[in-house]
Amino acid sequence: MSVGSKIRYNRKLRNLTQRELGIKAGFSASTADVRIRQYEYEKMEPKADILKRIADALDVNVVALSGNCPDSVMGLMHLLFDLEREYGVHPEKRRDGYLLGFESDGETGAFIQECLSDWYQARKKYLQTTENKSADTNAYGIWTQQFHREER
Repeated sequence: MSVGSKIRYNRKLRNLTQRELGIKAGFSASTADVRIRQYEYEKMEPKADILKRIADALDVNVVALSGNCPDSVMGLMHLLFDLEREYGVHPEKRRDGYLLGFESDGETGAFIQECLSDWYQARKKYLQTTENKSADTNAYGIWTQQFHREER
């Protein structure tokens, strides 16, 4: 997912127009919608300071807007290989499919386990449906974009 599509995704989660987001990010009212449109449609790439202002206006972690997401299955596979080398992520065979395993050794492994626990609990909280409560996918989407834990 590109930086522009991540900006658009987060803007729509918050029901903001391009103009409203641009003004919240500090652009003049006369150019606010044009600037955001250029970023969303990848006519321009926001510089780091502008990306930070947009992230703050959207109330998301700036990392959530970075362009680090693969755009193909092969891109995903190579990202997983990188994650294996860096963090010990690995495939595990379970029943008829595969799951990702995460090393739990050491400080980094323990931190990853805590982050995964946070993710699991939030997913359960927001996406659980019962007779009296429906899934709140919008709130879950916002939670994922705001997620942050202080790294050790």
